[in-house]
Amino acid sequence: AVKGVDFIHTDVWVSMGEPVEAWAERIEQLLPYQVNAELMKATGNPRTKFMHCLPAFHNSDTKVGKQIAEQYPHLANGIEVTDDVFESPACIAFE
Repeated sequence: AVKGVDFIHTDVWVSMGEPVEAWAERIEQLLPYQVNAELMKATGNPRTKFMHCLPAFHNSDTKVGKQIAEQYPHLANGIEVTDDVFESPACIAFE
């Protein structure tokens, strides 16, 4: 689905203020769509850029990111986007 694309864009899966009870179902539904190095590589385009409307839960440095990482340790390196993609030169979220 991403072969040859120039841009990949995502948004947070859990909005601030949503009840914790909503997280499990949302994460389960959206985990296959996490933007990670594997997805970026699947584009076959080394110039693919990553976009995010912010804020991003790409690590456990925020209150929500930490809370989710504590409940779902496999997401400690990012929820909707992994930290390696967010911190890479491909990320243009701040441009």
